[in-house]
Amino acid sequence: VLALIAAACSDSNVDYSLSPDELVTTYDIVDGLIMIDDAYTRAQSVWPGFDPNVEPVVLALKGKDGLRGAIAINHPKSGELGTVTPIDVPGASFTSADLITEPGDSEPLADVVAFEFNVELAGVDSFVMEVDPSKDAFSLTNIEYPSTLVHEMFHRWQNANFTGGAPNQDVAGYAYTSDNFALAMLEDRALVEALTTDDDDERQKFARWFAAIRLQRRVNDQRVLLDGDQERIEGTARFIEHAMNANPDQGKYHSGNFDADLRLPLSEIELVKDYYGFGRFYATGAGVMELLQRLSVADAPAQVGGGEVPVSVLINALSLEFSEVEALVAEAKASLDPSGDIEALAAEAVARSESEPGVFGSEATPIAEAEDFVDDADGLIIEGEQLECIEDAGVADGDEISEEILRDCGVLE
Repeated sequence: VLALIAAACSDSNVDYSLSPDELVTTYDIVDGLIMIDDAYTRAQSVWPGFDPNVEPVVLALKGKDGLRGAIAINHPKSGELGTVTPIDVPGASFTSADLITEPGDSEPLADVVAFEFNVELAGVDSFVMEVDPSKDAFSLTNIEYPSTLVHEMFHRWQNANFTGGAPNQDVAGYAYTSDNFALAMLEDRALVEALTTDDDDERQKFARWFAAIRLQRRVNDQRVLLDGDQERIEGTARFIEHAMNANPDQGKYHSGNFDADLRLPLSEIELVKDYYGFGRFYATGAGVMELLQRLSVADAPAQVGGGEVPVSVLINALSLEFSEVEALVAEAKASLDPSGDIEALAAEAVARSESEPGVFGSEATPIAEAEDFVDDADGLIIEGEQLECIEDAGVADGDEISEEILRDCGVLE
């Protein structure tokens, strides 16, 4: 995720002016590695087969003048990466932790922005993530750094170990409709209740409501299949974060707040499309995996790793029949939306989504945002006379800019 929102490109220059001791102090390397080692230990038992200590990791130490060095963790050929100084991490379970100064092959490290799942270093397929104190999310001692590292490392592990078809990722073509928004909101309420009750019978009831609503959404619009596919990938990685962190001192997402993001009111959702077409699936996927644990579905990780989406595992575990769906959805509406406020919220969500850019800025953009708009897919930048031309064409604030106008105003060739 952070790779999608990283604001700056990596400086390909290098700066090896700091000594090993200065690097250790500047980047708080020992303290950072203690935090990472602790996170590794807590993550080892979360998902069968996933062990962070098995993965060769290289952390690229960045500064304003470029790459300054690297840290190799559990890398079998760290001695071939550059000048090596072993790092003493008290009590660590790492096979090895080495400071690399003057890396022999600096370009792959200097070029990494945020992280890369697979980079060949000294002939070893390595996971690389940057460390840059000027970017809060990439400061080595930020409590989120170990969680992000493990989350993204789990994606690398998924790529090598999950089987099944390629996920559906048609975010631009998703169902941004009133009916889908309304049922998604109701679904969130059911999942929150299932995750927060201490009563086994109540948990079963809310879980059945949630599963029935998802089935109804699938029937209403096949584009909802995106939910399950993204929950299988991003939701399970977020589940790792929650499950490995026992409390807020270990990360934003922890074992006590699986429901936190599911409670977000519409007023606090900055972009509707970004949330309902992408971001929401982290929370719903993690929540369903946790619910499966609480329902004692022991083989859920194996099923998901073998190709099933988490919600399908839940539906099967509950022995839910489609003939029950209509009645269960009606029960959920009566209980979880007694005042009928969801309908108005869904209408508001549709209205907002119609004036928003596509997810990650990949579609047309409202004129109000055009001056700062960069299209990641096509490299479009709208500015100066082009913006004036678009305004002269009669496009008002909140309107989407058509492809024809973009061509007439010289934005597209």
